[in-house]
Amino acid sequence: GRFLADQRNEGGNRFRRVMNEAGIIAKEITTAGLHNGISSPSLPWFELSFEDQKYSDDAENKRWLTELRNRMLRVFRSSNAYVALTSIYEEIVAFGTAAAIVDQSYDHIIHVTPLTWGQYYLATDQHGLVDTMFREEQKTVSQVVNRFVRKNGWQVVTPEIRRAWGAGRCEAPGAVRRAILPR
Repeated sequence: GRFLADQRNEGGNRFRRVMNEAGIIAKEITTAGLHNGISSPSLPWFELSFEDQKYSDDAENKRWLTELRNRMLRVFRSSNAYVALTSIYEEIVAFGTAAAIVDQSYDHIIHVTPLTWGQYYLATDQHGLVDTMFREEQKTVSQVVNRFVRKNGWQVVTPEIRRAWGAGRCEAPGAVRRAILPR
């Protein structure tokens, strides 16, 4: 992965010194096992409950929680969540950590963007829990304007994006620095 948009992978065969593919195969098998064992798209793989058990024991509340879970599973199936989970599990197996961004989607309710190790920075709170993420991503000027300017105004973008938009260079690349911070 890379953090800054101008850090490009120069290509080349990075697997030149791999003696055999045993590690790669083990990663793929472990990833598939995690995906099917933890979050199989064909099974209801989680349950919802209230923190206070007395609410969870109520029959009407149980029906409501089951319906809510089923709706969530339908959202996962209609979105890219299960494809993204495969990438997330692969990152966990290979690097011991994973991150993803879940955005709203007009067509699918959610869209999950799994991130590769090295594409983001994480920070923790005083208890060691991750509460902050920084990421830079490459977008076209048109994508930046449609995503951020229409909602928040021109003050949220750089002068370079404004100039490119004004000059009609809608497909020009632009870097977006995203910070997800605690409220």
